[in-house]
Amino acid sequence: MSREARGLFRVKNKNKKVNLFLFGVLLLAGFFGFVQKTSAAVTIIEWNFPDGSADAIADGGTMTNLTKSIITEGTSLINYSLSGTTANSAWTNNWNNGDGKKYWQIEFDSQEYAGLHLSSKQRSSNTGPKDFKLQYKIGTDGIWANIDESDITLANDFTSGILDNLALPADCDNKASVYLRWIMNSNLAVNNSAVTSIGTSNIKGIVVIGTPISIDNFEDENDDTGSDDNVGESGDKADVDEVDEIMECAKNSENIRLNEIYPYPGSGDEFVEIKNFGEECADISGWKIIDEGNHKYEFPPNTIVYSDEILAIHKNFYLNNTGTETVYLFAKASDISEKNKAVDKTSYSNAKKNFSWSLINEEWLWTSIVTPGEENEFVSEEYAEDSESDEEDPTESEYAIRLNEILPNPKGDESTGEYVEIYNGENFEIDLSGWILGDASTIKNKTLSKKGYIFPEGTVLKSGDYLVLYRPVFVFSMNNSGKETIYLLDPDGNTASSVSYDGAKEGVSFNFDGKTWRWSKFLTPGKKNKFNSLPKIEIKKIKDAYAGIPVEFSAKVKDDDKDKLKYVWDFGDEKKSYLKDVRHTYADPGKYKVSFSADDGSEKINEEFKLEVKKYPKHAVEILRLLPNPAGADTGAEWIEIKNNEKKKINLKGWKIATGPEKLINHTIFDDFFLDPLQIRRLTRENAFFSLNNKAMKLELRYPNVKTADALSYSKEKIADDEMYAKINGRWIWIKPQIKPAVNEAEDQDENDLPVPEIQETAFIIDPAEIQADLGKYSAFTRQNKMSDKIFLANLSPKNNSNLSEGKVLGASTMRPIEEIDNYYLFTPHSPEKHWAMKFWENISDILNSSINTLLLKF
Repeated sequence: MSREARGLFRVKNKNKKVNLFLFGVLLLAGFFGFVQKTSAAVTIIEWNFPDGSADAIADGGTMTNLTKSIITEGTSLINYSLSGTTANSAWTNNWNNGDGKKYWQIEFDSQEYAGLHLSSKQRSSNTGPKDFKLQYKIGTDGIWANIDESDITLANDFTSGILDNLALPADCDNKASVYLRWIMNSNLAVNNSAVTSIGTSNIKGIVVIGTPISIDNFEDENDDTGSDDNVGESGDKADVDEVDEIMECAKNSENIRLNEIYPYPGSGDEFVEIKNFGEECADISGWKIIDEGNHKYEFPPNTIVYSDEILAIHKNFYLNNTGTETVYLFAKASDISEKNKAVDKTSYSNAKKNFSWSLINEEWLWTSIVTPGEENEFVSEEYAEDSESDEEDPTESEYAIRLNEILPNPKGDESTGEYVEIYNGENFEIDLSGWILGDASTIKNKTLSKKGYIFPEGTVLKSGDYLVLYRPVFVFSMNNSGKETIYLLDPDGNTASSVSYDGAKEGVSFNFDGKTWRWSKFLTPGKKNKFNSLPKIEIKKIKDAYAGIPVEFSAKVKDDDKDKLKYVWDFGDEKKSYLKDVRHTYADPGKYKVSFSADDGSEKINEEFKLEVKKYPKHAVEILRLLPNPAGADTGAEWIEIKNNEKKKINLKGWKIATGPEKLINHTIFDDFFLDPLQIRRLTRENAFFSLNNKAMKLELRYPNVKTADALSYSKEKIADDEMYAKINGRWIWIKPQIKPAVNEAEDQDENDLPVPEIQETAFIIDPAEIQADLGKYSAFTRQNKMSDKIFLANLSPKNNSNLSEGKVLGASTMRPIEEIDNYYLFTPHSPEKHWAMKFWENISDILNSSINTLLLKF
């Protein structure tokens, strides 16, 4: 008999006839996909603009999308209609001349979802835009592309401008950031005239749905971390519904702070911006923003702000443009009449038009770069490069006289506290009569404007001496924020010395140290410049970085002056952190320029490096056995056995055990868990805080990026103490705990009537239902001396299957295998001929195909 007939090919004889015709039909149905499992669609994000709480923030969807907002480009600010025929919609005007330029836009996270569909409704007034089309892009750097069959024609109602369950491109599946926009497709109004500035357009009922990605219904062609071994006891593949570790957001957090104020816009509304500087999310529902005039804004229910997230509120706060104004942030339960109990506050004087009052490195400054919802910015890279290229190195001048120290932003009154220091490095005195001092705004093409300072007759600077000029001796003021350049010109307009800087801290001067310019908190007008010791930075090397998995950033910083340091990590993906040691997750693979800076209050030291973020590799690991109901207390005694099927050592630290009856909760493997090549190792609560249900549950082994590596499910009314669930040759079976059959020592026994030996620790009882299927195989759990093993078949009484003490030995015999092949014992000689049944199964497909073709030809 062939090996296939003895073990690999098994047929249970249940005395039932097999209807080959019916089997053939079912087989063909499987070939042509007539039987297909489906999963229920899930709302990924939606806007329905409910009465009483309509705003730009999403009204429903997955947890990661609940803080997303709808925006417009090129139009007026969004308003909301709460009654009449346009109730529960968002609207705006100023759509004129908007063809290809003005649009509604949303952004959402579709990770773990596929087969996306969109629904929405639009209408416009008679002079509002008539034609729109839908476009999409992936990520902030993506390219907008049209979506097929998405042209939309609007009317003065919600009957024609409808997208009903429109299929989105497959590119949108399973992405961290998907953008959709409804963009104007012409300048025609609903009445077929040109769109006017007062014409309005509304949108409502925006819903994006998708199907959870599971092994049953989706295979991401970009995902190489999947597994086919996801069959539970029933044969069904495990669902991949998941809920990450349950996290409750703080309702009182000092990490929520005001971040940017825009009080004097040239057009549009003011805005106030907040930011979560902490590492945990915060629920700010019911929090309030209030100004000195008690104008109030209250955050709506379910307002969650995640770590490093920035939230800008656009509305008319009635902030002062002149005089002094203070903006306060209050937690939900705070008494707003007690201003000293505010979570945060900031004050400014005399707002500048089109400038925002912004927080950077713990300082509030005015900046012309307005950044609602984004990290605050004071100068672009291009502007900084221009600044560097414009700067003239004073050491290259033919003069040894130079600018030596400047104080642009003194504490107290700037009109009298700013100063410029000049040093004569020549070995002779210099007559400064007619020389010129000015900044970039006062000196044009090296000629003096009315605000520059001209040194009077008789101004002489001796060799090695310092000359300090204070305002108001010179009338120009040096900038505190943005680019500034100070010039010293000789009477002929030639530059003797100049210095440029970008932003100045309060009470810190800019000094020349003989080679370069440095900031210093030591003010030394008329004296030799003094400097702090620079902090020394050592960044911990990052060995591997993978998308979707937190990367640990750490630095050692030594400062001889023991100053209080401020840190900034810039991760190169428009995200920052102000902690020295932090974990950051990249959404997409790619190459990123990362920087870390340490600021001692005088100077900032910056280190940069490039980081390649890769896609997490696939590993061949599988779950082999588990023990859900150990004898005695379950806690700490449950285990899951995992095998490394690769030829290299792997570490499962950061991987997750996901468990649950329906929704799965991730339990992270928090320490190193190494598996050598082909090693099998047990995972317990000492490695991850999981627990196994004693009746039924789903279980997955997940990669750090929560992709599934292996999965199973089980269900049994009563799981006995120490009963294992094990995968044997690809099939999951329950293995009863060991028993010790009674032996009658009074009876005489010979070699042909052997006593039943005590079953050793490695033996196990095979359930009668499994005997026929697994007869002829030996288990990986048998003793090493396989040649002298005895095989015991226990008859567990069907009437009382759970009473293991009633097991009876059907027979025992000493057998010596002739051959061992692929973990099978062969007790009879190996036959080169295939069994007739194996040949039948190999040829059935050809037989069916030929028969069907013959029938088709007859018709």
